[in-house]
Amino acid sequence: MYNFFVILFVRFRKILYFCTVSLFGTNIRSQKMVLVPHAVRTIPRTLGVRHQTKQLGIIPFYKPKNNKTMKRKFMFFCAAMAAVCVGCSSENEERNVSEPTEVTLMFSPYTMEAMTRTAVSIADVVTHLNVWLVNGDDVISLQQTNSDAGFGTITATLDRTKTYTLYAVGHKADGATLSDGVISFTDDKVTHSMFYTTTFSPATTTSLSCLMQRIVADFRMEITDDIPTSAVKFRFTIASVFDRWNVTTGATHGIDRVSTVNYNGTSSIFNIYAIVTDAQTTHDVIVTALDENDQEVQTRAFADVPLRNGYKTNYRGTFFIDTPMSMSFTVNDWNEYDTVDF
Repeated sequence: MYNFFVILFVRFRKILYFCTVSLFGTNIRSQKMVLVPHAVRTIPRTLGVRHQTKQLGIIPFYKPKNNKTMKRKFMFFCAAMAAVCVGCSSENEERNVSEPTEVTLMFSPYTMEAMTRTAVSIADVVTHLNVWLVNGDDVISLQQTNSDAGFGTITATLDRTKTYTLYAVGHKADGATLSDGVISFTDDKVTHSMFYTTTFSPATTTSLSCLMQRIVADFRMEITDDIPTSAVKFRFTIASVFDRWNVTTGATHGIDRVSTVNYNGTSSIFNIYAIVTDAQTTHDVIVTALDENDQEVQTRAFADVPLRNGYKTNYRGTFFIDTPMSMSFTVNDWNEYDTVDF
């Protein structure tokens, strides 16, 4: 802005000089008069450089005797105008500068237990939080693990003049990335995962309570007979599910999910997570017990298993003893454990 006024001064200094002479002219009686034809009837006397004349079309223009004095006045006038303009420019530029504001983000899981009993901590559900704050092409990436103090609460310094869209995912994978609106997990490993999104402005919102929603279904299998010592791991194959999450449209990147779980010798309950949809769909599930050489010990196949994001499907029964399986099933809220016997 300063350079602009310098260029303006150089290019139009003669015009400005003329204007200054007109503004700061001395007493008209001490000046030389030149008659200039012009169709003006009256000229105010108070200007000091023009005089009312009875002769129509004649404007007396006065040339100052002391030209150096007028130049000094002109330079002072231009300097004063430049200072005012630069001051206005600086004030406008300061208004456009970002205004840092701290915003606190508090994450918690949505569960029936949280709604009806005591609130559940996010640390009881996931081990990692990945947060992205998006403003146009600018993306602020934040992350926490359950080893960080205050896990579940993140403070971000944002520009209060901007509007941000927040995307957050809680999970138990080793990490997560956001690219082209799609969240991917390290090695495409799907674990117990939750998601939250909103749009806000720090000018009006400095604290957000983020109630996260589950974006996975849980296939839970409980084996009631003895597990032989030869079975050291279990391989679960769930057909036609997903392993990525689009922040706008939901589940994406369809796969047949294969997950192998080591048997710890004590617990006979297995939980396998898969991204599906918010509407109930059915899937074929194959469970194979393997020995240390990955050779099959026993296999069970379950057809038309109902799965739905945010819901737990429970299968319970003997696995290694060949007995008839019950094919009835129910799908219940995540926190209820009604079962499907097999």
